[in-house]
Amino acid sequence: MPGETWKILKTLGNSVLSYTDTSAVAGKKYQYMVRAYRRESGVLQFSPVDNTGAKTDLTLNTPSLKPAVYNEGSDKVSISWNPVKRATGYCLYRKVPGGIYLRIANLDANTTSYQDKNDGDAPYYTYTVKAYMASPGAVSWSGCVNKGSMAILPALKNQSVLDRYGLTLIEGAPQLTVSQMRAYIKSVNPDVPDSVLKMIPYYISEGKAEGIRGDLAFCQSCLETGNFTFVGSAVTLDQNNFCGLGVTSNGMKGNSFATPQLGIRAQIQHLKAYANKEPLRQTQIDPRFHYVTRGCAPYLQWLGIQENPLGYGWAAGSDYADHILRIYNSIRNM
Repeated sequence: MPGETWKILKTLGNSVLSYTDTSAVAGKKYQYMVRAYRRESGVLQFSPVDNTGAKTDLTLNTPSLKPAVYNEGSDKVSISWNPVKRATGYCLYRKVPGGIYLRIANLDANTTSYQDKNDGDAPYYTYTVKAYMASPGAVSWSGCVNKGSMAILPALKNQSVLDRYGLTLIEGAPQLTVSQMRAYIKSVNPDVPDSVLKMIPYYISEGKAEGIRGDLAFCQSCLETGNFTFVGSAVTLDQNNFCGLGVTSNGMKGNSFATPQLGIRAQIQHLKAYANKEPLRQTQIDPRFHYVTRGCAPYLQWLGIQENPLGYGWAAGSDYADHILRIYNSIRNM
């Protein structure tokens, strides 16, 4: 290493032209030089040496991140990582969806955790950390886990922030009226049964009962039932199951409910299971409520498993929310 006297590392035969130094320690600098030798008349003869040698700057090990955890009481995210040998400090970075990592803290070698305040400006934060070793005239950096460690934050309430990320809350008041929804379904399905037209108000009343947007539930039903034609749908009209509850890829037909109102109530309750962690206000009808990780999809855009940052969701197909929103926008623009 620089500043130290040369030490013999290994003596090799004349057929060996390379060597791997397994004793080298991460975070340190080394210089290497080679001397050739031969034995003549019992005497060792050495070649001249290049005292500059070959220099190498070994990087530190990449810090191993632990899962980031949001704490409701403090409204902060706890981030921690395993210590890196010989690190003299750590830099912690954070990014929002679609953004880049920005440094938020510079910490000493004895600090391997941090409490980050939720600024209310994103649906989730992703964190990563780098270790560094400072030596006279140089700083050696570790790599980082680019995927990072994600912390899901409470559902956004600020509409401008929601718009920035293109997110739609599942909870809230409806933005469409019963008249608009009836007009839409009659325009795309002239043969829609009267029973469907009569049950549409339940989407609004059942949604309001649980604080869930019943208009979005109606649009979801239009998608799942083929605008109530049930062509290609996994459910039938007499099941009173308008969202495919209980339908699986192995041919399960799905759940049935005694009345259209109860079927819609079950759908609303299932959406609430995804939307938040609030208790149900009415008796549980949804038979699959307890299978949902509560609050894992507060936004319509996260109902699709492929779009959910945690890999949860209602539907396995891609762009699930986009299909629902196309129906919603068609109704709104009529």
